[in-house]
Amino acid sequence: MFIEEGVPASVANVYINDVQIQSEGGIIHVQGCNDGEQVCIYSINGSEVGSAVFQNGKAVVNTTLKPGSVAILKVGQKSFKFVMK
Repeated sequence: MFIEEGVPASVANVYINDVQIQSEGGIIHVQGCNDGEQVCIYSINGSEVGSAVFQNGKAVVNTTLKPGSVAILKVGQKSFKFVMK
């Protein structure tokens, strides 16, 4: 789930600049970036809780975040804030 100004919290899949983010049970699926790019996930307090490298345009990041936790995803110069589903 993704939260951004003007976007309802009930959205399950979000495309932002061709990046799709899905979260379920502490696992985050990201699509739409270049192979070899690294994606990092941070908790709201700034601690890194997971990372992965894109392969075939996809990355799967396992985290310790629980549903309802706010997370920040960073890939390259882009960052996205969302709530874990």
